[in-house]
Amino acid sequence: MINVNVAQLAAPPVVTSPVTYCRNSTATALSATGNNLLWYATATGGTGSTLAPVPSTTVAGIFTYYVSQSNNCGEGPRATITVTVTPTPGAPTGLNVTGITLNTVVLNWTSVPGVYYAVDYKKTTVGAWTSAATGLTAGTYTLSGLSSSVLYDWRVSANCNSSGINNFTIAQFTTSSHNSNIVYQIDGLGIKISPSPLFNTAVIDYIIPDDGTVTIALYNSYGQQLQVLFNSGQVQGQYQLPVTNQFNAISAGIYFLRIQQNGKTNFTRFIKE
Repeated sequence: MINVNVAQLAAPPVVTSPVTYCRNSTATALSATGNNLLWYATATGGTGSTLAPVPSTTVAGIFTYYVSQSNNCGEGPRATITVTVTPTPGAPTGLNVTGITLNTVVLNWTSVPGVYYAVDYKKTTVGAWTSAATGLTAGTYTLSGLSSSVLYDWRVSANCNSSGINNFTIAQFTTSSHNSNIVYQIDGLGIKISPSPLFNTAVIDYIIPDDGTVTIALYNSYGQQLQVLFNSGQVQGQYQLPVTNQFNAISAGIYFLRIQQNGKTNFTRFIKE
């Protein structure tokens, strides 16, 4: 008696297909699960390579790769891996800014379904960009933590996945330098200064509850009075006092404004840059 064992030829390797990349993104080597893998550029014929290919993403399109595995009976049929390189979306359009305050703005642009956006910003006088957000699908983003009365650059990039890419559209905005809302009051007496930090120019907003002489004075961090900015009689109400060159002579640091009227006193703190 003669026993004949007929072994089965190796099946195609197990692969994941399709594989999708955005144009110009970083690709990794293709992979498959099997033994003695050989990689090909064609469905039949050719010479296989043991090195898995790394797809090129420089050109958009659909590209096909093939891979086989072997057992004791030899090399089996090839599995197909399709690599799709998606075109880069166009640079964003419709950039505009709304909701500007002392330290926040709402950035807006025209969004396209299926496109991901990344937002960067910086002070115009600074060279390095700061990443604010990536992987956005909506055409709006609220940017906070800004300095008041400062010119900023901002840019938005578009990509077919959540990774950023260098197809930016750049715009600018300036944060507000003044908000007249006085939150902290003592017996109806309140004072604030905008912006803070400030350089030389600013606006002092103050509110007085009575009629009478109002005195506004500048103090350093040691409690020493440096100068009187305003001293005059006024009736009850809210006022503004522009500051043009009064702070030119003081150095950078922490200072206080003191407002007095009819025995009532209030303070506010600010920073001079």
